[in-house]
Amino acid sequence: MPPDSGVRSQLELGEFQTSCIVESDTGLDVLPLGEEITVRIRPLFVNQAADAFAELVSVELFEGNKRVATGVFLDVG
Repeated sequence: MPPDSGVRSQLELGEFQTSCIVESDTGLDVLPLGEEITVRIRPLFVNQAADAFAELVSVELFEGNKRVATGVFLDVG
């Protein structure tokens, strides 16, 4: 079952992970599985993760120990 936009995942930040919210950037209510889409990623604990988040080029999202998505940043801001 595909996740809803606004799903909370774990974002890999080098040596640690932090919680984030993954939202559709195009207004989709559901994030389709197996497709390339544009999303916004908002870390929940910005103070602890700001430096590591700012240095990211690629993205790995996890649910527990399972990697559920990968991607690259198109824009930061």
